[in-house]
Amino acid sequence: MEYVKGWHGKKISLPSESDFLLFGRDSVVYDYSSFPYKIVLVIGKEQCISCKFDVAKWQELIQQVDSITSFKVGFVFVLEPIYQHDVYVMLRSHQFMTPVFIDTNNTFRSMNKISDNDSHVWLLDSNNRIIYIGDPTVNQKINKEYMELVRTNYLFNDK
Repeated sequence: MEYVKGWHGKKISLPSESDFLLFGRDSVVYDYSSFPYKIVLVIGKEQCISCKFDVAKWQELIQQVDSITSFKVGFVFVLEPIYQHDVYVMLRSHQFMTPVFIDTNNTFRSMNKISDNDSHVWLLDSNNRIIYIGDPTVNQKINKEYMELVRTNYLFNDK
């Protein structure tokens, strides 16, 4: 509960749109700035990327979100792999077409003052403020909450 209190409403700095890679290898510009919502997944260096990032479940979530909304939700994947080649193989084998940010220098964690190496999943509003916390690919209740917030076009009250 303390974790939620500490993060809810916090503004998150996102990587430059030109720093994203397709399949974790090929540079692309990923313009996520105009999306009213962004779902951000951060996976730390100490963790097994393929264990924490179930590509099939995330592809399913992306399709689910696209099917219920009249606007796009941006998905921002921040991965800190020990072996970048493993990420390439994993994304390529699933034909995962959403660009990812490979963060070998802990840039994202430094920008956002994240001191732990844990995974994080946040739903951000158009101002990049955290409006919901939790992984919708592993928890059905969280999935339902994410979908409801996005469906009803919830906007964070900046007071």
